[in-house]
Amino acid sequence: MKTRQSIHFSETMRQFRYDPIHALRKVKNVCKNRSLGKIRKHAKKTRKRAKKGKFYARLIEYRLQSKQVIHLIHIGKTGGLAVKEALSPYRFFEDRAISLREHDFGFQHVPRGEKVIFFLRDPIERYKSAFFSRKRQDWPKFNNFWSIGEREAFNNFKTPDDLASALSDTNLERQHLATRAMHNIAHINTHFSDWFYSMDYFLARSSDIYFIGFQETLDEDFETLKQKLELPELCTLPRDGTKANVDPFKESRQLSDTAKQNLRNWYASDYAFLECAKRVKSLLQI
Repeated sequence: MKTRQSIHFSETMRQFRYDPIHALRKVKNVCKNRSLGKIRKHAKKTRKRAKKGKFYARLIEYRLQSKQVIHLIHIGKTGGLAVKEALSPYRFFEDRAISLREHDFGFQHVPRGEKVIFFLRDPIERYKSAFFSRKRQDWPKFNNFWSIGEREAFNNFKTPDDLASALSDTNLERQHLATRAMHNIAHINTHFSDWFYSMDYFLARSSDIYFIGFQETLDEDFETLKQKLELPELCTLPRDGTKANVDPFKESRQLSDTAKQNLRNWYASDYAFLECAKRVKSLLQI
């Protein structure tokens, strides 16, 4: 049987989607401190949802007015976080809108006729960046705890060279652990095809590509993108390491020849896509 307090608490929780501030005030009279923490957490999520809702409503308005909509596809560990930070204040102009997407948004989610921007990176360099990023649990920008699989992976492999070299280890048990780790560590377990479906699909929609950049030439490519979007000089990439989520440590990133060859084999499809994207960029002059 529900108590009067639990009934009031349930009613209050339902109010979040409408008025989180009012809900916070009301709940102080019926809930204990342990419940208030939960209330504040939900209120924060609600404000974020409301903010996103306003953005998407404005995006729909731009579509109805036949204005240009450009999507930034955020491929993990390619400098996308820094680019999003720089573009964030300039998402809406009179003639176009820029939609800054999360990791789970791919080319196949973009309506035909709307444009995309994305940045790529050498798969081995991306692998090393992902290894250290997840090893420190995405600190300093975030604090994303390890999954069970990641905890096992980092207990077994201390460096990116240890993991990559173990992919061809003569000890089959260690080889199996390495393969499992490659599938369990976030970002390492993704491929460019996760965002572009297939090379054929990517080529079929080449007319929807607005700009292709590369993490290795991020500063120069961003300046080119800025000029193409006609953004003010004030728009710059963040130099704060926290905002860009730059690795604050200087751990060794050296890989043995065996590790490099194993990674080339593992990411063979990514290297093929990278070369394809470079050719498309050259042909379309984007």
